[in-house]
Amino acid sequence: MTEDRGPIVGGVRVTNKNEFVIRDRFDGVPFTFEPGKSVTIPPDAANHIFGWRHHGDDEAPEHATNDMLVYCQKRHGWNTPDIIKSGNHLKWFKAIEFKPVRFRMVEMSDEDEAPEELPNPIQKPGARRAGA
Repeated sequence: MTEDRGPIVGGVRVTNKNEFVIRDRFDGVPFTFEPGKSVTIPPDAANHIFGWRHHGDDEAPEHATNDMLVYCQKRHGWNTPDIIKSGNHLKWFKAIEFKPVRFRMVEMSDEDEAPEELPNPIQKPGARRAGA
């Protein structure tokens, strides 16, 4: 029997191997995919930005990939006649890699080190931190 180590959450690691930055938003959150860098994003964001979906067991991966290509062409404006004629839509799409990733969430015990106080991620405009 396997030990329960907490819930598993998923994400999608996106690697942009193009020579240009891809910027988009999902649910009010901006996402930037710099050339040559990987970013792990929620599956819903990957679906919204790139049309990513995990292909079903009875579906060939090529079908999901083809659907993603068509989606990306429309979403990112890669479907103009000149771009299609040049073949750049395929080149650009093939230069984006997608890898599903999983994270295990585990509860921390009282003995685990935790910060005394978590920093406030939201600062009011013009506000200064003590000691700054």
